[in-house]
Amino acid sequence: RWSYGEANSDAHRRWKVVATVVIIRPPLTRFGWQAEGATVGSESLEEVAVEERAEEDDEAAASWPADKEEAEEEVEEEEVEVEEEKDRLVALTERVDDSPDDAEGWRLLGEELFVRHRSEDAWEAMEKAHQAYAESGNPERAMHVVRELLVREPHRIDLRQRVVEYAHRTNERTVLVQAFLELADGLRAQGEALKADAVLEQVLEIDPGNLRANEALRAAAESTAEPSAAEPAAVETEQEEPQPAASGANSDYVDLGAMVLDAQGEATTRWKVEAEEPTGDEEADFARMLTQFKQKVAENIPGEDARSHYDLGAAYKEMGLFREAIGEFQQALRAQPKNLAAYEMLGQCFLEQGEPEVAIRTLERGLELPAPVEDDLLGMYYWLGQAHEVVGNTDSAREFYEKIFSLDINFRDVTDRLRALR
Repeated sequence: RWSYGEANSDAHRRWKVVATVVIIRPPLTRFGWQAEGATVGSESLEEVAVEERAEEDDEAAASWPADKEEAEEEVEEEEVEVEEEKDRLVALTERVDDSPDDAEGWRLLGEELFVRHRSEDAWEAMEKAHQAYAESGNPERAMHVVRELLVREPHRIDLRQRVVEYAHRTNERTVLVQAFLELADGLRAQGEALKADAVLEQVLEIDPGNLRANEALRAAAESTAEPSAAEPAAVETEQEEPQPAASGANSDYVDLGAMVLDAQGEATTRWKVEAEEPTGDEEADFARMLTQFKQKVAENIPGEDARSHYDLGAAYKEMGLFREAIGEFQQALRAQPKNLAAYEMLGQCFLEQGEPEVAIRTLERGLELPAPVEDDLLGMYYWLGQAHEVVGNTDSAREFYEKIFSLDINFRDVTDRLRALR
């Protein structure tokens, strides 16, 4: 029960009333209470509810200025963060503009651009970062940057090759072996089993007891030693005298095997495979024959035969197969690191493939080699001039053309190129 006299305060009374109404509302009419407008003392339940809502509104109104201030502060903090982000991007951009060789600046800029989802610009910045690290004599940091890019695009074989290049500069055998193994894994994942095996052979030249390389090559040998019944008969290798090129319909035939022979008239090796009916897709048919040929090259031309790999690269280049040519010239350089001609051809291939910056780095490494006479460097100067022209370094291009001009005024079209730049 409840009586008005038991309430000590209005707040107490209202609480008691509401609680009592909720609990005993069903039997109210049995005590003569009205369902609506029932009074307790001098106040009705409706008046109590109105007062409560008024108090809640007052409390909300009292807290509104504080809420508004908090919201405004949050907006101001967000604006400050956005402004700081803009300032950071501007600062990094200005940093690399002032110091184009600042490798760390390029790396930080690349990471910032990745955060902002500007992937194309970020890749360009990270490329410049690892190149700057390498040029400053820090191949370890250059490798670290390239590996960061590989995390984003692990299928990029060119990045794995760049890791091998930087690993070679470290002069650390374990680092180079690991880079080669990663390259082999990438090539095999792309379906380039023959190239992967060739890379593993390089691993064994450095570390003959390497377990991974030995097991992978053993597995590859076992798979080729047991051809499927559905496959053509095994390829036969035989010694024959050189044959003249066929005439008529076959006048475009290129004997790649003959082009890798010693010019001194040694015995010719011609590899034959069982003839297959053309599928009608010329590109597919050629790709199949080229794969067969490359397989026989890998089986029969040792990695240390720099001359053969150089000649084969020249053959590929003449056919416009620049990727294959680049691989052969690189193999020639592994076998003979001071092969100036291989550097020149490799730089030319990169240039013709649309990679002038890589061509510049390659040719500049070639210039570090000792040359008996400066005339031997005319080709290097010429392709460096063209590569610098392509990337817009006209001053550098003119400098190389002037070197050629001072040595041989009739070398290629150097006079016309020099006149155009002047």
